[in-house]
Amino acid sequence: MQNRTKRITLVGLFIALCILIPIIFHMFGLGKMFLPMFLPILLAAFTIQYPGALFVGTLGPLVSSLSTGMPPLFPMALSMSIEGLVTAWAASYLYFRRNISFWICLITAVLFQRIARVLMLLLILPLFGLPVKSVTLADFTYSFPGVILQLAIVPIIMRVLWKFNIAKRGG
Repeated sequence: MQNRTKRITLVGLFIALCILIPIIFHMFGLGKMFLPMFLPILLAAFTIQYPGALFVGTLGPLVSSLSTGMPPLFPMALSMSIEGLVTAWAASYLYFRRNISFWICLITAVLFQRIARVLMLLLILPLFGLPVKSVTLADFTYSFPGVILQLAIVPIIMRVLWKFNIAKRGG
């Protein structure tokens, strides 16, 4: 019972962070470039075992959109929900179910996240008559600082969570 309560509490905490962290980044005009929504999604994936992390990855962008208007529900929040789902699945599944090392899981999850982003843009942009090739390349380049931030910050925070037994070390 205690583990279930802890998982539910952590899911709620990480969804709340999916709202709070982007607000802080957007206050300084750094939202889109640094991909702040994906920080709590990745942390959830390494803290809450699969499938709990999938709830955070999927619901985080939607709850943020409905409560703050960021990101706009269509097409961004829906697209980011798919990206969050893919990110959480890749990290959590590989880390907890396949016992793959943290770093390989983190890098794989971030790569899957960016691939999911490009695929979502390829599906969505034609609906609005926008040029797919140039926009996807620009989006991928523009978000590069966010990828670097994820690869730098998530390991540091995870070390703290492991040290205080908030998260279970896997892999």
